[in-house]
Amino acid sequence: MPHIGRYQVVRELGRGAMGIVFEARDPLIDRTVAVKTIRLDTLGDASEADGLQERLFREARSAGALSHPGIVVVHDLGRHEDMAYIAMERVDGPTLEHVLATGGLPKREDTLNILRQTATALDYAHSRGVVHRDIKPGNLMLDRAGPKGPIVKITDFGIAKIASTQQLTRTGTVMGTPSYMSPEQITAQPLDGRADQFSLAVIAFEMLAGARPFRADTLAGLVHQIVYEERASARSLRSDLPDAADAVLLRGLSKNAGDRYPSCLAFVEDLERGMAGVAAQKASVPPRRAPSRGWIAAAIATVLVVAGIVTAGVVWHRRALTDTATAAKTVPVDEAQAAYSAKDYARVRLLAEEGNAEAQDDVGFMYESGRGVEKDRAQAVDWYRKSAAQGYQPAKDALKRFGLVP
Repeated sequence: MPHIGRYQVVRELGRGAMGIVFEARDPLIDRTVAVKTIRLDTLGDASEADGLQERLFREARSAGALSHPGIVVVHDLGRHEDMAYIAMERVDGPTLEHVLATGGLPKREDTLNILRQTATALDYAHSRGVVHRDIKPGNLMLDRAGPKGPIVKITDFGIAKIASTQQLTRTGTVMGTPSYMSPEQITAQPLDGRADQFSLAVIAFEMLAGARPFRADTLAGLVHQIVYEERASARSLRSDLPDAADAVLLRGLSKNAGDRYPSCLAFVEDLERGMAGVAAQKASVPPRRAPSRGWIAAAIATVLVVAGIVTAGVVWHRRALTDTATAAKTVPVDEAQAAYSAKDYARVRLLAEEGNAEAQDDVGFMYESGRGVEKDRAQAVDWYRKSAAQGYQPAKDALKRFGLVP
């Protein structure tokens, strides 16, 4: 029987450009798990592969600290031959993507139940300082074990961020489409939980209206719609939808994050009221101007995600990515990620001193992995303390590793 690390492979569950997902057995505790493999040999450069593995494992460890019934549990990390792997909870059920593709639209009460469960799990992750970045039907597993319908399990926490960073630094395959991505993610702006809320609103629109809110024949056209154009009315697709529900979807899909709901659950609760015909709550934040059109080059250049395990690719060359991203002047968060991936540690330190949170996190990891100096430790501890005081769990964990009390 083939194996990956200590896990005995039972069968293949799915595959895509990044790797393969297997059902496997853990012989140590006789447990069935899902093992997701991430191919590293396709990068071509051994040091680049090592850097990807480091960041992948670090993000997965942060995601592994999440303990919620609506989030797939990460059990183990490792490397086997030319691939990294993540062993996680095996969910006995299909993805929402599969359900929508094969069974049509769920009943409305089931739709709202799925959305509520997803929102609750996302808000929990956001409260722990973790943003998913790739919420879509393919990352929502529906466990058949639920007594009152399927139990939603969100998968792939911590993976999307790594792949999107890596796409900035090499020629490769950009997987999937940005259909569920928020305008701020497409334009490479800083993200928080409201980016996941936008993605959840796209899913809600699709489940209630029977089609995605943004549709185009080309990738560039789709990006332009998401960033600049108002979405289609859900009622134009399903005339039996209440006006109040359409208004809730409109707010959840606001171009500006500040115009959306304060939490994912607040969005779903208002949608439930809207489906009952109750008028949607008004946003307390005045409308903001949409991003300037100077962002469109960055938008196309940074549609870079781990899209799920079954997906198609769009190939872009290194020079096109680099030139477009440079011209668009992407935000400092991505600059820090690119600097770390390029092993430009001096640049990482400089960005950290300028207050870039991503770079400060990287400085701490540089020190912990033996690449840093004593000065890095002091800077990292200072940042970890500030972040821990705001409730960021990975920072609390780092302070414990340093032998300090959060």
